[in-house]
Amino acid sequence: MSDESVRKVHKPNLVVEDEDIGLLETDETMTNQEFTSIFYNTSVFDENDGAMVFDAEVINKFKRVLVYQEKLEPLRERIICLQFEKYFEDEDVDRENSKVVTISLFGECEIPNVTIYASKENGDYIYVTCKTFRKMLKKLEDSTIQFLKPPGNEPVISLRLWAFDNDMDLSFENEKLEISFHDSESDESREENSENTEKGSSKKKGTSGKDAIDKAIDKALGSISDSKKSSGKDKSQTKHAGTLTKGEYDQIFINNYVESGEDIEIKPSVLEKAEKLISNMEQVKTVRERFSYHNVRKFIDEDLNIDNLISDELKVMVNNRPVCKLKVYKSKEAEEKLYISLFNFKLLLTRAGSYYSLYLYGDKETFVNLNRWADESCAEIQIDKKSKIMKIIF
Repeated sequence: MSDESVRKVHKPNLVVEDEDIGLLETDETMTNQEFTSIFYNTSVFDENDGAMVFDAEVINKFKRVLVYQEKLEPLRERIICLQFEKYFEDEDVDRENSKVVTISLFGECEIPNVTIYASKENGDYIYVTCKTFRKMLKKLEDSTIQFLKPPGNEPVISLRLWAFDNDMDLSFENEKLEISFHDSESDESREENSENTEKGSSKKKGTSGKDAIDKAIDKALGSISDSKKSSGKDKSQTKHAGTLTKGEYDQIFINNYVESGEDIEIKPSVLEKAEKLISNMEQVKTVRERFSYHNVRKFIDEDLNIDNLISDELKVMVNNRPVCKLKVYKSKEAEEKLYISLFNFKLLLTRAGSYYSLYLYGDKETFVNLNRWADESCAEIQIDKKSKIMKIIF
């Protein structure tokens, strides 16, 4: 056998035992060549041109890769859970009232045989399990959604809140739930005021087809991309120790090393930053909730007697975009005063584009004076009793 056909295997000098392995104090890199060399079959002589890196340094480094990934796993799940928990719902879910439907995403792809649950408040079918939600976002090529694994009893996701937050529309018809990106050019108000059909069609052309789908995907992934932007918005922040950069954030969620062909970064410093991020995210939750309530409490009538109100379900529209059928109350004492529950007010605010409403605690026993809110917001309330539609125009 010639020398060329014989592979030289560098035997390990000193391999650290598993129970003694730990991360280094400084960050390090494991090249993709080193990583893949662990999986080489020594009986095959033509792999990697016969050059095999296989010594104690590589083995120990690979063990540190495993330790790093084990420490990252719970941090990934916690970060993603904190990002999406604003869409979690439990109390309003009617688990005894469900349907098996097809979910259509922007007319481009469909997910058949999906179980969706109804809302106790208005009967709309808008709740899905986290597993279904993960499948939806995976269709939108979001690789981080695989880490959405809430602990304990798995909550369900409100597709309505998710859609409203990302400026999308929901429509349910013929056992199909369609989620579509909202094209502002097709609003009823614009169509009614537009007499130049050529001009109107040219405007619509710019947001149709692939462009509209790309925009829809960008919107759908907004919850994650916004967080990435905030972590990498100011390049000067990278100078501060403890700041998680966009690149470091992205690397936290990479685990397909074999397929990617990229080198592997082992960064104990990122673990510390990720833990700090989680701590800050948990602490800011109460601040968000307090701020949200502070913004709306002036519209709340504390001592309102629900028995003195007349209830009617109205289809509510915000600038010609549907919210849903809401229970709107009208007081006997003052006919001009309209009320909805804080739970429904949260939906209304979210559809109206509020940046804080998602963190508002949706209490069904607390009522908001719509007239007072509309006056301060410079909005007009129009009610069509015949068609049972209430329009809120800004």
